[in-house]
Formats: sequence, C-alpha cells, structure tokens
Amino acid sequence: MEIPPLDADFTGRQVSYTFAGQPSQAVSLSADGAAAVMEIVAAQQPEYPDMDLYELEEVKKRLDFDASVQTHRFSALDSAGDLKPEHLSTLVKANNEKFLEDKPFGYTDVEDEDYILALCGLIVATVKAMKAQYPQIDWQRVYCNLGNLKILYDDGMLSYAQVNEKLVLAISKYNTSIVLNMKGEDAFRNVLVHETMHLIQIGCTCENIENGQRRCGICVYWEDFTPNTTDWGWFFEGAAERNMCNLTGGQATSYQYKMDYLCSFTMSVLLRGDVQADTMETLCFYDDPQLLFDAFGCETPAEQEELLCAMICMNLFQMQPEWFMLAYEEKYGIDLRQDEQALNEFCYRSKIPVCTTLAREFYENLTASLQETPMQRNDLFFLLNLFEGHLNQHLDYGSAEKAQINAPFLESYRAMRSALFDALEAEDPDLDLDGLYTAYEIQAGEKTLNADLSWLPREKRDFLAERAAWQDSLMELGVKVP
Repeated sequence: MEIPPLDADFTGRQVSYTFAGQPSQAVSLSADGAAAVMEIVAAQQPEYPDMDLYELEEVKKRLDFDASVQTHRFSALDSAGDLKPEHLSTLVKANNEKFLEDKPFGYTDVEDEDYILALCGLIVATVKAMKAQYPQIDWQRVYCNLGNLKILYDDGMLSYAQVNEKLVLAISKYNTSIVLNMKGEDAFRNVLVHETMHLIQIGCTCENIENGQRRCGICVYWEDFTPNTTDWGWFFEGAAERNMCNLTGGQATSYQYKMDYLCSFTMSVLLRGDVQADTMETLCFYDDPQLLFDAFGCETPAEQEELLCAMICMNLFQMQPEWFMLAYEEKYGIDLRQDEQALNEFCYRSKIPVCTTLAREFYENLTASLQETPMQRNDLFFLLNLFEGHLNQHLDYGSAEKAQINAPFLESYRAMRSALFDALEAEDPDLDLDGLYTAYEIQAGEKTLNADLSWLPREKRDFLAERAAWQDSLMELGVKVP
C-alpha cells in the first residue's frame, strides 16, 4: 500500500480575524443590578426530556471512580527514557504478532514495516507536541497505552480509523484513498492525529475500575450499567477532533457538529477567570469529573445535576445509543430507528434544554463579569451576538418549520437578555440598549470584528475570533435572537 502523506509539521490553529472596534461607552452592573439579572436567569429552568431514563443518582455514584495505577505493565519509552518512532514500531510489530495469534475476527496484519514506522512517527510527533503543551497530563499512562498498541487493518466497513479499548488502532484497508480524495492530502494525517488524541484520553489496561470496560477521560462505559449514561461519546469525540484542529491547524474531517457543541459549551463559560479557551476539549485528558463541575462553577447538587443532564441529553441525540432506542420504544411505542420523522423531532426538541442550560451559564458569567469590571458596549454586543450565532447553529431561529418548537426557548432567552439590558439601563437611563443592539454590526470590515476585548487574555480573544470566522464561513455571522 502506498504510504499517504503524514506530515508532522504541525502549524497550530491560524486566526485570520482581528478585533478593531471603535471606542464605545463603558457599561457595568452594580451588585443590585447583577442580583436582579441573576434572579431572572435562575427562573429559566430547562426541561430535559425522559429524565427517568438517565438514572442520575447512579450516574453520580459511578462518576466517583478511582483510575489510579500503582505500577504500569507497559511502556513505549526506550532504554534511555525517550519516545522514538523506531522503538515504538518494534513494540507495535511484536504486539501485532501476539494479538493475531488468537485469530481475532476482522483484523489483518499490516505487513509493510515502512508504513508502520511512518504511522508511529506521526503518533510520536503528536504525543510530543501535546506533552509540550500539557505537561500535567499523566504521560506514564499514555506511554503505557503506546507500549500496548497494535496497528492493524480493519477488514470491515470502518470509515477511516479507530482506537478501541484493546489498544488496537484499526485502519480501514479500503477507505484511505477515499478520505484523501474527499478531504484533501492532510486528511488521513488528521484522522490519525484524532485517533492519537484518543490514545491520550483513554485509560490504560492497568486501571482497575470494577466493571469498567472503557474509560475515555471522565467518560466511563460499564459492563453492569445498562444505560451507561456516564459514557458521553459526543464529548470525547468532539474533544479529540477539536484538539486535532488546534494542533494541526486543519479542518474537521468528521464530528463537526459535536465539535460545534463543544465550542458552545466553551462560549458559555469563557468569561470565568479559571476557565481557559481549551478547557472543554482537554477535560478528557484527565480522570477527574470534578474538573467539569469546576469549569461550570457548580456549587450545589442541583447545578451538578443540570450539567449532567446536558451532557447526557447531548449524547442521546448526537450518538443515539441502542439502549435508548429500545427504552424509548418501550416507553412510547415509537421505534426511532424506523421512524425518521419522530427521530428528527426528538433530536431537535432535545436541543432546547441544552441551549437553555448554556444560555443560563452564559448570562451568569456575563453578569458576573459586568459587575466585576466595566466593558465597552461594543464588547458586550459582540459577546451577545457571537453567542446567539452559536445558538442559531443549533436551533435555526429563521426556520418557519421550527418556530413553534423554538418559541418557548426564545421567550426564555429574551427574558434573560431583557433583564440584562434593563439592569444596565437602570445604571444609565440614557441608554437604549435594545435599539443600539439591533443596530450593532458585528463586523467592522472584512475579517475585522467590531469589538476591542483587550481585557481578555489573548487565547480567549483568539477563540472568539476563530468562532466568528467559522460562523462567517457559514454565512451566519451576525445572526441575533429575534
């Protein structure tokens, strides 16, 4: 097989949009004004469908797992303690041979040693680049995964490549040329970088989580928990894709919708001082679910439960697990696997509470920021407009077909925005924020955004500029909640 391009010269994400807004009036909130806004935000409670199927109490117990390891059985480091493609390639070939002794169904050996070496070179380059950025990851666990790695052809209908809990990197024997032709010459490289992100995410085989079949960051699939509502495939797949894009500067080859939702989660918490622009996509490099609750500032059991509902609900409509399809049919007599219209309606309605939770979080953090530090009016409008554009990607405000479903959410959202504007106008009665926001243009020029945001760290400004560029590419930049 001809070795496809596997260039490991990673450029990182390139930001082409800049901030250059004209100076505008500063706005801020007093303690009383912030409290008034928060009261309205707290009243907008999401209604998650079929919560009786989530088993939230069991989820909370299951998330209290221990993934610690005393001694790792494997390591990809050589005798000098270095990670090198040649040594990893030798380990992989030995692992392949041993794994194939049992003649597992659906796998074929990769006999081309140069191909294995090229793949190992890309894996090593990816791991080293990520270690340089995130030294706090448990790299001994990652080296254990790599020391137990097998690279084999998949003989079935696998799309491109996949890592499983047996530490097999399965590569499609037939579809490599397809992804190259469809997605560009770096596409297969990006697929493999995505799969390497999974090797950094997943728990090693030395972990002893009782009845835990697979751990991918803070997400666990259990052998004895039928709903497995702690296994959020949308999250770790979206995170792996986002990390691939961040590292390579490439475009998503798959999981674009999952990545967009991940960015909406980021947007909702971005103004928190202890949250970084890459917090959401890096959570699955660790094994502590508390990190998720901390990112959203969850201080009460009710706040934790709302966030868990959002994570679970996202997984149901994004991944559509088999257990849920069966449970839904038993509950309602509707087989979502056979009724496309019912499935589409279920998926769309499930977006509403998720977007409500994200909007509540966004307004809580925006309100706290306005109370802490004044910001220019155009900065406020930019943040609102960009966030509303995110929500529009999920809900499509302009669709007449979805207007009735959207109506309760839009009413709830407007209540929060109106509460914020009313509180700000109470501080300065001369303001007409509704009129000013309606007239606000998010772009000051081509690839120039109408805001300053110099008070935000560069990484957060870059995130916002990148998301604006993405919305602009979809011709949705500047869409507001009507």
